[in-house]
Amino acid sequence: MSSSLVSVASAAAIVNSRRMQFSTYDLPVFTPKPIAFSIWGLLFTLGLLHGLIHTPSTRSLLYAFSMILCAVWPNVSHDATMSVYVVTGAFLFSFVSVITGPKYENNYETGTLAVSLQAGWLAVATLLSIVRMLGNDSPYNSMKTFVVAACFVSLTSVVTSRPGFIAPLAWACACIDGHSRLIRSLFPLIVSCFVLSF
Repeated sequence: MSSSLVSVASAAAIVNSRRMQFSTYDLPVFTPKPIAFSIWGLLFTLGLLHGLIHTPSTRSLLYAFSMILCAVWPNVSHDATMSVYVVTGAFLFSFVSVITGPKYENNYETGTLAVSLQAGWLAVATLLSIVRMLGNDSPYNSMKTFVVAACFVSLTSVVTSRPGFIAPLAWACACIDGHSRLIRSLFPLIVSCFVLSF
């Protein structure tokens, strides 16, 4: 049941993703270039594969709930506050799904990879949504906020032994305009944590 729910939710997320609405003036300063958001295609594809290949489990059910919220998100993306609630819920379901798996399981297995990558990208999306809700004048609308969040994600990937959790962060960093000195200083940390998370 939960596996087929993942497939249905992934398909719904693919269909609904065209409805995403953000105005460019209220995006945080650390918003990655548009190409960064192409990662959703990979996440939804992995979701479909996960639903087709994997047996039902608690982890699959949590992942399905996360994917359902991803499918709902485009419908509320015009409302910054509602968007925060939905994407934070999606991140939490996905993150709990990451940490409920066995610590030393195969990180290349489709289910583990799908859940880890989704949780990592939703961590970035949650941060973007929260800062967007707080507004351009917020003191949190700075590269320093992104760096602090990146340190948290990096260390979490090491503690949970999930290299897939940190990979979307590296992708986001590579796609941030300007590559400030702060962002460049993150790369050694990200690479180190990626290696240590295996």
